[in-house]
Amino acid sequence: MRQFALFINDQARGPHTEAEIDAMIARGDVTAETLCAPAGSTEWEPLSNHFSFGSKLKVNRDRQAEPTAAGREDVDLEQRRKLLIYGLADSVTIDQFDRSEAQTLIDAHEAKVRVRIARHRWAGIGGLALGLAFGAYAGLRTGADRPLTRAAETIIGKDDKVSGKLVGLDREVTQFAKLKETVDAVAFNKPAGGTPALGVITARLKSDPSRSFRTKGQVSLAPLTEKAARWKATVDGGLKVILLKTPMPKAVAEKAAAQAEILDVVLSPMLESAKFEELREELARGFPELTGSPESDRLKTDIRQMKIAELTAIATRVDARASLAASNPSTAEWARHLKDFAARVRGLQDRIRINRDMQARRKLWSDFNAGAGSDLAAWVLASGGKEVTPGADGAFVVDEGPRLSEADAAARMVIATRVNGDPLHLTWGSPFLILGELRSEALPADHFLLSEKYKVVDKPVTGGRLFAAKLRVGGKELVVERRSPRWHFLTLAREKDPDVIHLLVDEATHGRHSAGETVPASEIIKGEIYLKLSESAVPPLLTPVP
Repeated sequence: MRQFALFINDQARGPHTEAEIDAMIARGDVTAETLCAPAGSTEWEPLSNHFSFGSKLKVNRDRQAEPTAAGREDVDLEQRRKLLIYGLADSVTIDQFDRSEAQTLIDAHEAKVRVRIARHRWAGIGGLALGLAFGAYAGLRTGADRPLTRAAETIIGKDDKVSGKLVGLDREVTQFAKLKETVDAVAFNKPAGGTPALGVITARLKSDPSRSFRTKGQVSLAPLTEKAARWKATVDGGLKVILLKTPMPKAVAEKAAAQAEILDVVLSPMLESAKFEELREELARGFPELTGSPESDRLKTDIRQMKIAELTAIATRVDARASLAASNPSTAEWARHLKDFAARVRGLQDRIRINRDMQARRKLWSDFNAGAGSDLAAWVLASGGKEVTPGADGAFVVDEGPRLSEADAAARMVIATRVNGDPLHLTWGSPFLILGELRSEALPADHFLLSEKYKVVDKPVTGGRLFAAKLRVGGKELVVERRSPRWHFLTLAREKDPDVIHLLVDEATHGRHSAGETVPASEIIKGEIYLKLSESAVPPLLTPVP
């Protein structure tokens, strides 16, 4: 069933169904001249073009009872059709007219229609021109004081059909003005999908157990300083704590141990009889006995009773017995142990000699530092360990290292200083040091943020697209255009990273950084990170322009 909009009392109403309009015709709410517009049409036309109306003439219904006057002619077929189309008669009243009366009614109606059509044509042209000329201004005004409405009324008076067209045009102009205002005010939101950079960078931190801890401790050179002072030696190199990247290799650890032993000899007090007896007893306990050999028993007894002056003779006897034993396959293994023991006797002899001779002490120390000591110092320097200087109280903190226990520290922690200008490297646990408790604690993630290095690999820009909203006004399609904002990104990646991230920045920052440049982490964490490039979502009303 068709539907129609009606223009009644200067207002568009509806849509109404055919049944509703038939009822309105029956009640007299509308006339044949009432303007209507079928659904889907913007043209207003008389309601009589679509519906039948009864005659407006007052007809004497008793006339049907009168006999037909002499010479009266009935309406012909064409007159009957026009009376019905024009709404001048209906199926009940049409037979009450003769041909002359019908033609008079038809001529009067057609003349009136011709005048109305001419007036509508000129008024419509003038109204349309006026509407298009003042449309933008008129569309911004509402109410009875619209300039378009006043101008139209001045030109065409109160003609219903033309007024309806102008009202429709005025309504379209107003709608376009509102559309333009809405489109001009529409907001393009920031691209969706951004995440605060601080969280993203923190989540991407790579955990490295070799640098994830902070080690705290305390150290003092008091024992070393005290022993050196007895011999007028000077501890003059300050104090450094070095955390090695890797544990000392065996050969380096042996050199560090040898340096500590020589330092102990150089700084030990003059050997007294009680001390010699202690050393002699220790030497005798290490004698390699041969079960069932009287010579072995005699040698051990003589060693327990020897004097300082007899060390050379004992060493000679042990060497001689080792040579004899080597000639016999059954005692060849004992011979090798005897050779080692003879070397220990001579070592004790050298130690006693050095202990009793100040010049010998100095030579022992300088000879070591010229050889193995120099190698040890060079290795520590080239190791790339992390070096810190303890405070006045000896407290120190070493960041970005492994978790250290006391046992680990013996191979990873070196205390460096100088004695009489010569470098000295003592391992953690040395008797020349006073050590506090060593503690390792995990570093917080934000400690590593500032050391992160992201390089610019690309500088993309998104957005800047043209969008439009369209509306038909007076039969013409008018367009409102908007261009989306441009969004600037820095595409970043770390060295050897397979993936990238996109940092949203302002235009100035975008221009300040170049490809290949490292962006400070302190700048990155202030922004937002996107895992893929994005731009503003398309606001309602707008569609992309191809």
